Amino acid sequence: MKIRTLLVLIASATLGNAATIDFDSAAYAIPSGQLAADANGVDGWEVSSGGTNSYLGFVVPSPGIGSSQALGFGPKWVLPEEASMSLKRDVNFALTGNPTGVSSLGNHATGTFTADILVNQPNNAAGNDVFGISLYGDAGNETISFTFDPGNTVSGLAGDLGAGFFNTYYNSQYQFKVSFTGTNGDFQTYAASIIDSDGNDYTKYGQLTSTEITSIGLTYALADSSAAMSTASDGYIVLDNVVFSTTIPEPSTSLLSLIGAGLLILRRRR
Repeated sequence: MKIRTLLVLIASATLGNAATIDFDSAAYAIPSGQLAADANGVDGWEVSSGGTNSYLGFVVPSPGIGSSQALGFGPKWVLPEEASMSLKRDVNFALTGNPTGVSSLGNHATGTFTADILVNQPNNAAGNDVFGISLYGDAGNETISFTFDPGNTVSGLAGDLGAGFFNTYYNSQYQFKVSFTGTNGDFQTYAASIIDSDGNDYTKYGQLTSTEITSIGLTYALADSSAAMSTASDGYIVLDNVVFSTTIPEPSTSLLSLIGAGLLILRRRR
């Protein structure tokens, strides 16, 4: 007696969820007659010094990236109150406990964060400031970040701002992209990239213990932390086109119907 197994090839579909931050929405409207709008306290954004520093974070009407408006952070309009500051917003992006897809096929859930950034070139005191972008986890001080430091450029490479193992330029648009992977609905392994307009990418890798990304932030610091606040430039970093998304592989509808009908057949032939 022989038993033949009819193998059913399993097709899968993909379900996705995405959340965006829209700087062109009514919440970020620039009042008539003003060059910019204060962003502190708007749509959940908060300056680290407790909200007393108006216009350190601001809505930019013509950012040079994205659409008509973006978020700016830095001493464009006012001097900083502290040598190191941030502008943060809660996002609560889960890295664990997500739907799993079809684990037996290796179709695991993934997550992605993307945003466009640009460091505006100062008109005065260029080189006195360090700018950055960060994702903050809920475990200790875990962050995924890049900083742009004019005083720490990589020797032998062109560029205005050192960003670790590569350089970037003022007034040039880059994409900050973080891809999260893992298994069984958890994706705490990441690849964080800065991608230029030609598609060249600079990537670093890591593993988080955090179960969620709690917030996103722009950072500013004086290059010399002991210097007077008056030495700050008028430069700033710009953020736009922020998207958090998840991709959940799922069995196709037809497959679920087949499984539900028991159409995985073992045919016995005598």
